[in-house]
Amino acid sequence: MMNSLRMRSYLAMGVSAIAIAGVAAPSFAQTAAPAKGNVIEELVVTAQKREEAIQDVPIAVSAFSQDTLEKAKIDGGPNLQLAIPNVAFSKGNFTGFNFQIRGVGSKLVASSGDAGTGIHINNVPLTANNLFEAEFYDVERVEVLRGPQGTLYGRNATGGVVNVITAKPVDRFAASIKAEVGNFDTRKLRGMVNVPIGDKVALRVAGSYLKRGGYGKNLTTGNDIDGRDLYAVRTTVSFNPTEKFSSYLMWEHFSEDDDRSRIGKQFCSKDTGPTGVPYSAIPAVKQIESGLLSQGCKQASVYAPDSLGTPNSSATLGGLLGNLSGLITGDAFGGKMQDKNLRNIESIVDPVYKATTDVYNLSMAWDITDDLKVTSLTGYSKGDLFSKADYNRAAPINTFNTTPLSPGGVFADPQVGASNKFTTFDISSGDSKQWSQ
Repeated sequence: MMNSLRMRSYLAMGVSAIAIAGVAAPSFAQTAAPAKGNVIEELVVTAQKREEAIQDVPIAVSAFSQDTLEKAKIDGGPNLQLAIPNVAFSKGNFTGFNFQIRGVGSKLVASSGDAGTGIHINNVPLTANNLFEAEFYDVERVEVLRGPQGTLYGRNATGGVVNVITAKPVDRFAASIKAEVGNFDTRKLRGMVNVPIGDKVALRVAGSYLKRGGYGKNLTTGNDIDGRDLYAVRTTVSFNPTEKFSSYLMWEHFSEDDDRSRIGKQFCSKDTGPTGVPYSAIPAVKQIESGLLSQGCKQASVYAPDSLGTPNSSATLGGLLGNLSGLITGDAFGGKMQDKNLRNIESIVDPVYKATTDVYNLSMAWDITDDLKVTSLTGYSKGDLFSKADYNRAAPINTFNTTPLSPGGVFADPQVGASNKFTTFDISSGDSKQWSQ
């Protein structure tokens, strides 16, 4: 496999730009949905690189057909943790995510991180993927293999593998469409069309669209946040000229452009620094000294009366630079408390989340003899991701002082723009290209 990735994550602040590295339910995976009467449909998986009934696979694998996914309300990758034992999904502060199987995953904060769980589409490994953003649609099944998978489809995975198998064209006409509407101005549309072209070629086109309003509100701008505006389209062409040769070519495009919140509100009991320390008699120096000895937020219960407080900005690198340069004096947040609604934030700008991905698959198989089969699986993908959010999600109380850096109390940052208050933004972006054979 040849693979190239180019990623970047950094914080842009009102002071400077800083480089950073940044209940399991019972599984219904062992069978498909019940058919009529007491007959259970057999679910075929390819967990061992060949088609087998899931009952015959001697490894820990959970598999979900499209019908099972819909009945279990598993819309996308994060919801898999609700139906598979030993699986947990969590989102980091930045662009990456952690899909853990049996406690093995990766808590990397950068979008360039290589996760401990391999994410595949049609058996092709994807180092950069949209498991967090995209939803499942028109899939044949989703397989989750628990435990180490050595060299499975060309990619080692210490935790396990998530393999999304898309629906392939069939030799008969078929079509379906599903539409949903709901609160928060939710609109969801999914559909597919399958068209045979002669005896040897078939075409299948499927798509998914989701748009809804935000679940939370930015109390500073007055706008709703954490909405969705995304779509995906997939085209698959199959070519089966003989009984001994089969192939398909797939292209899938995903796009999202909305105000998705990739991080939740952070609890914080403010740490003003230790007491009983011989600080300097000079107030400005004392403030810097206490900030250096503070953790920003102290250890406390989430049920503490001040658990929805704000961090001591003097204990952060940006706040320290602000104090040293004279831009701000002391803690920019003062006695500020956060809104009790966990979905609401305070930020001078609304969150931004943009993602675009194109995935190509080419699969060919030859039955040379009854005992010998040769397969070729080629994959190519490219994607771009940009996200910007307020790191603290709380509006400062104190404004900038008038200094040579901030004439009139306004500082002009090349990335964030002009501001008269201390603000800390997390900008995480990346672009990736990958191909495998």
